[in-house]
Amino acid sequence: MNGVIRYVVLIAILLSIASAAYAEPENLIRNPSFENGDGALPDMWNKWYWDTSEDSTRFSIDSLFPRTGKRYVTITNNIKNDARLMQKVPVEENSIYKYSCWIRTENTGSNNMGANISIEGRLEASVDVKGTSSTWQQVELYIKTGSGINTLTLTLGLGGYGSINKGTAYFDDVELVKAAKIPPGARTAVIEKQSDSQGKEASQDVKYKRPFWLLILALFTATGTFMHYRHKKLTQPRIFDGEDESPGAEAEKVYPPDAQEKSNPENISESTRVNITDKKDLLIMGIMTFVYLVAALINLGGFNSPEKGWTPAASGEYATFDLGGEINIDRVSYYCGRGKGWSATGSYKLELFDLNGNRVYTATLQKDNVFIWKYISANVAANTMKITAETPGGELNEISIYEKGSGRPLENITILHSETGPGSTGTPSNLLDEQHKSAYAPSYLNGTYFDEIYHARTAYEHIHRIEPFESTHPPLGKLFISIGIMIFGMNPFGWRIVGTLVGAAMIPVMYMFGKKVFGKRFYAFCCGFLIMFDFMHFVQTRIATIDVYVTFFVILMFYYMYDYFMMKTYETSLKNALKPLFLSGLMFGLGAASKWIALYGGAGLALVFFISRIVEYAKYNTALKEKQARKLKWVKDFIPNLNKTFAACVLFFVIIPFVIYLLSYIPFMNVPGPGHEIENVFKLQEHMYNYHNNLEDTHSFSSKWYQWPVMTKPIWYYSGSNVPHGMHSTIVSLGNPAIWWTGIAAFFLSLAIALARKDKAMIVIFIAIASQYLPWMLVPRIAFIYHYFSIVPFIIICIVYIIKYVMDEIPYSKYTVYCYLALVALLFIMFYPVLSGMAVPLKYVELLKWGKGWYF
Repeated sequence: MNGVIRYVVLIAILLSIASAAYAEPENLIRNPSFENGDGALPDMWNKWYWDTSEDSTRFSIDSLFPRTGKRYVTITNNIKNDARLMQKVPVEENSIYKYSCWIRTENTGSNNMGANISIEGRLEASVDVKGTSSTWQQVELYIKTGSGINTLTLTLGLGGYGSINKGTAYFDDVELVKAAKIPPGARTAVIEKQSDSQGKEASQDVKYKRPFWLLILALFTATGTFMHYRHKKLTQPRIFDGEDESPGAEAEKVYPPDAQEKSNPENISESTRVNITDKKDLLIMGIMTFVYLVAALINLGGFNSPEKGWTPAASGEYATFDLGGEINIDRVSYYCGRGKGWSATGSYKLELFDLNGNRVYTATLQKDNVFIWKYISANVAANTMKITAETPGGELNEISIYEKGSGRPLENITILHSETGPGSTGTPSNLLDEQHKSAYAPSYLNGTYFDEIYHARTAYEHIHRIEPFESTHPPLGKLFISIGIMIFGMNPFGWRIVGTLVGAAMIPVMYMFGKKVFGKRFYAFCCGFLIMFDFMHFVQTRIATIDVYVTFFVILMFYYMYDYFMMKTYETSLKNALKPLFLSGLMFGLGAASKWIALYGGAGLALVFFISRIVEYAKYNTALKEKQARKLKWVKDFIPNLNKTFAACVLFFVIIPFVIYLLSYIPFMNVPGPGHEIENVFKLQEHMYNYHNNLEDTHSFSSKWYQWPVMTKPIWYYSGSNVPHGMHSTIVSLGNPAIWWTGIAAFFLSLAIALARKDKAMIVIFIAIASQYLPWMLVPRIAFIYHYFSIVPFIIICIVYIIKYVMDEIPYSKYTVYCYLALVALLFIMFYPVLSGMAVPLKYVELLKWGKGWYF
């Protein structure tokens, strides 16, 4: 009997050991299947979403098709957003965990981050699920905790840092369990506690860090102290000694009227006496422009995009394709063309069948964007594919099948059968005829991003006499984009190249502007150098939007108005005096026809013009008081020439700009059909005004005018989700901190110095800044940091003004200036990856983040 008891005990011990060995690890997630909770939010979970506007995102607990149990959770982004459910869980330090979840999606965008699991405050995430998936898919993320890590906040989300998305995502059966090791190739997040010197990890709600504000306070304190001790010297008159002083200083000399005529026997304006086009200047400008173009043209965009497509005219049109055998499909990529109608949107049903004719996969191909690659992950074995039009009107230009383990599109696909109706454009065979242009991974290199979906598209429509989609801005900027498309084709390089070249042209223009203002080659170089290495200048000129064109023309219209402001018109002929006014008005017209913000600058031009006339009229009145002066020719001609100048300004700044503006609508008026007559052009102006005046929409990256100079909220343009694990590709628009932050102090310093010195040369610059910036304080619509772009060139001139002052007044300060310029270039090199879309390690991208809005 005792032997039996001992035997039973032994068996029990062995069974307990075996059960312990094979027991499933503990799931650390509470309420993992969402069985507990009300109709909106499951117990133990918190919600967070970036854009908190009404109806932007909906969270719910549903029970229609749970994977296990009775319920699952749903996140629906009605607009592009980053939305998450979050749970804080206890973990052990120096451990490995497997974090997993089952996901389904419906109509989620394929170009941004889809449904995924991640960790709060981290860029690492699982494989994301996009498009429409009819089956549950499991995603995993391995987590390795370092010393001192005791808790993690895990997230289930749709969208991601800097990669907002819309659509619906379903989540079920979340699990966090301990793991023995990390499998090779698995997605992994290594969580280590930062040192005190590194500070805490920046999260999405982190406010701007304190050191910046301390820096600004220190700058203003230093400025006030410096101005106090330099006040006496500032007010001393300066002696013009040729190249070392600006032409503005010479222009302020006051001569008796007769002496003025003798002092300028060649009848040349003072502002044109500085030679800005000698061989050395041309060489320097050429080298700077070449160096910039090398950096700007690298990976600007691809040359190959599918051009022929199929646009069904009715629902139910279809095509069936033979894949040439049973294929283990990884993904199906498709290129969205334009299509029919104004919206040109549509949808297709994708069905995949196995060798027995069984349907093994169904998804919806959403055609909701233009000139962009999208894809869906299928993960099934199939030998036949069927594409059926559900919502007609959207054009597909190409469709490609990728087999597992291959980055090349499947070859030898043939059409088994197709049925199309009258009114369809193209044929289903066009979906297979440009496979060499296929893209496995959608990116900015092979498709549109951000507002290119409006401006590049509209440029294409202008070329082909199609109803333009984007009509909230004048057409000229889109017409410039169309030039590149006509030369290089409807591809990313084609729609970006003209803006990039115009951006490069800003460098010599700023160089020449600096030479005019400061009269010395080094300061001209500084002006060109700073615009060359400004972040926003680089980003805004490489994207096919219209801000580059209006900014270019704003610079030029003040460039030529500066000539007029600095000259003494009574020392030159009326013809010579009117030349810069004509050129300024021409640039104003081109700017206004590109974007209305040039009109703000137009008010500044008017102010500069009237100040110059008032100053000269005062001298004319002074001359009238002397009998001898009244006999001088310039005095006799002053009033007649003034009246002619006013009449010319009506022509230069009203009539010619109006004609340019009207001519820019010729492509619109060439669109066939009614609604494109001259009266419709005027109706469009009313539409534009009402749109901008009543625009109360919200946007995740919108910002206020006072946030722009300090860059508390940069704007994210692009985030590539199809890059190797541990890498990241992004494009963000912001300013170079060494330029923008320095520019804040430089503006106030230069204003104080110029006022103390009565320096006429800077009046045009200050008015240019005020006319471009102050209106945004009153504009009610949402705005973005890129609206500051047209102001930056004039802030740069303020910086160079301070550089010149420091070098004139402080011995050996040139070495400090050289270090400053080196810092500007170094920061550009550091940030180049997140300005250009270059794929770099995630950790490097995280090093460049410092506050809210910095989500790459």
